[in-house]
Amino acid sequence: MRPSTAEAILRLRTLVGASFLGRLLQRLLALALAEAGICVDVERTVEGPDIDAGRDQIEAKSTEGDTWTLAEKDFADMRSAEASGKRPVLALLSLHSLDGWLFADARGWTDSAWPHFLMA
Repeated sequence: MRPSTAEAILRLRTLVGASFLGRLLQRLLALALAEAGICVDVERTVEGPDIDAGRDQIEAKSTEGDTWTLAEKDFADMRSAEASGKRPVLALLSLHSLDGWLFADARGWTDSAWPHFLMA
């Protein structure tokens, strides 16, 4: 991600708040996946897992720092994905690192927070 993009996102956060920005980034991720040819079956901005795309169930998280925190609801969604035969995937965006979205296979994950460098 270009620094100017990260700066614009941070300015937008100030205007609309972190919660709305998170939903917007999630929607943009779903659109980018679709543009890349990945079939996005469902994108949710309220309850449940964030994005269903084929056999993947994606939980999108963004942060301004180096650590993402997941709620128990997120882990319950990941367990549910595995139980239904889907692969739980975390899509992680750090505005601090400028790496863009990082994707991690989250099967079997149980910790509620982890440092960014473990995901690279």
